[in-house]
Amino acid sequence: MPLQVVSCSSNIVSFLACHDVLDPDPFYKNCVYDVCACLATGASLANPNPGDCVCPVISHYAQECAEQGVELAGWRDKITECGETT
Repeated sequence: MPLQVVSCSSNIVSFLACHDVLDPDPFYKNCVYDVCACLATGASLANPNPGDCVCPVISHYAQECAEQGVELAGWRDKITECGETT
């Protein structure tokens, strides 16, 4: 399975609470596209953190869910690439 599909599908269970309120399909497609573009430009080689490619789209979905009244607290902790570093 290509990296972009794996990255965009990982830990999708963290977002199940929002799926009935906000269709995840367009966000998933954008995620795959964005990760592909990120990898094609070599961004992942310059900065090997895969979160730089996938986290913005996932974050956007979480923000849209919050705007619909579904809080997804702690999702960054469940997605290794998006966790905060100390």
